[in-house]
Amino acid sequence: MKKILKDKKIVLTRTKEQSKESGKWLHSHGAKVIYFPCIKIVPIQDPSKLHELLLSATFDFVIFSSSNAVKIFVDLTKNSEHAGVLKKVKVIAVGSKTKFTCEQLGIKVGLVPENFSAKGILKLFSKFDLENKNILIPTSNIARKELREGLQKRKARIFPISVYDTVPTKIEKVSEELKEIKDSKPNLFIFTSPSTYNNFLKLADVKTPKSYFKGSDIAAIGSTTKEAIEMTGAKVSITPAKSTMNTLLDEIIRYYK
Repeated sequence: MKKILKDKKIVLTRTKEQSKESGKWLHSHGAKVIYFPCIKIVPIQDPSKLHELLLSATFDFVIFSSSNAVKIFVDLTKNSEHAGVLKKVKVIAVGSKTKFTCEQLGIKVGLVPENFSAKGILKLFSKFDLENKNILIPTSNIARKELREGLQKRKARIFPISVYDTVPTKIEKVSEELKEIKDSKPNLFIFTSPSTYNNFLKLADVKTPKSYFKGSDIAAIGSTTKEAIEMTGAKVSITPAKSTMNTLLDEIIRYYK
């Protein structure tokens, strides 16, 4: 059986631990994978603001946009009076992985948008009368405002709360990987969020993305990430119809066939 990715060098901008299945899949198709974590997830140290918010209002919906948000929210509330708060609201899980994480933790998921993006969530909510409905959004310190603004236009009351920080990886943690990327130009870079892309530019000291990525392909997990990349002048060659890693990997095979 011909290995479609034979001799292809692929940069995966996640840790090896986060990317066990993806890395194994890429290797099975012949690729050489460079694991290059661009960001680190750090739960907030003081959950008092979250607890105050949960005391101050009763929520109709909660939106989890990532597995990290689910795990950390549950961890921050598990030993408090708010431990059962998710049993009283309709839970929106953005993406199959987020839904799976919810179910693993015993959280019933009410809805999953077809398109795993802000636009997809807003389309999902078009079925509901949101006037004066309270929507909780546990998120990161760098969450985009598109979703919040779209829901506010529908007259919903939005309560975003930061439950974790997204911080850049320290350069000394990826110095060997940076040297490998510099010494032998990769065929493909995979970016899973705007923050992974922007932090890669900082870590690799990329001044002109268009020139830096010339001769390499870029895969972006969704339209939001693609837009962030192309705003810098670089070209995205591969974007899946659904914003999941499995769909992206299938699209990579189709592209190189």
